[in-house]
Amino acid sequence: MYKIWNMRYTINDFEDQVNSFYQSYAPKEIVKNEKNQEEALNTNVDNAPRVVFLIDFASKEYVFVSENSSQVLGVSPAKFIEGGIATGLEMFAEHQFNVIVDFILPKLFESFNDKLLQKNVGDLRISYCTLVKCVDEYRWFLHQLSVVDVHEDGTPKKGLKTLTDIHEIKRGDHIEFFISKKDAKGIYQEIFSKTFISNDNNEVLSKREKEILQHISDGYSSKQIAETLCISENTVKNHRKNMLKKTNMSSTGELVKNALINGLIN
Repeated sequence: MYKIWNMRYTINDFEDQVNSFYQSYAPKEIVKNEKNQEEALNTNVDNAPRVVFLIDFASKEYVFVSENSSQVLGVSPAKFIEGGIATGLEMFAEHQFNVIVDFILPKLFESFNDKLLQKNVGDLRISYCTLVKCVDEYRWFLHQLSVVDVHEDGTPKKGLKTLTDIHEIKRGDHIEFFISKKDAKGIYQEIFSKTFISNDNNEVLSKREKEILQHISDGYSSKQIAETLCISENTVKNHRKNMLKKTNMSSTGELVKNALINGLIN
């Protein structure tokens, strides 16, 4: 028995209600005709905001690209297959490219080749979100990659990647990166995460915050920064807290490192 909105339903009651709703609103010809139902499903899959890739890690080529890449990304499957991974890299926003090349991709392959994780490399999933060029605009996409085939020595051979449009629900201009691993129940659990700030969004950090962050990077204490900028030490500390909150960073050291990577400070 389930209590919903202060009313009590049995499972049968709930199923009857769902069936009644479906019969009322679903197109009658699809309900009655399994062939039409399958065709409609295939059409929906082709128009879904998710592109599927099968990657050969050794050759850096796409072995398979779903047909809807033309609709979702404005790039045909043939172009991806012909150009290989280089074609995919060209679609990243310029101001995020260094983070992807300098950290995300190396960390990705480092994880797949980690001796402690290699025995169960198929249980790993890499997820990160970036801007991707689609025809004439950039949109936020969620990238998810997992290993589906390995060599005899256990190293990754082929990977399955999905690229899902999340532009409507993405908030902020941060690149978020996660490594997850299946637990004993087959449920993915996060084992590593990192957030990168972007130098293309002037609203992330104010001019004063960047100034304070530069001084922190130069080794100044909060007291020294306060004296240099003629503000109170308490104001400096508040700025430090706000910067961590804005960027979703866990420490000032991590904030400085990411700011350097993204060119926000020198």
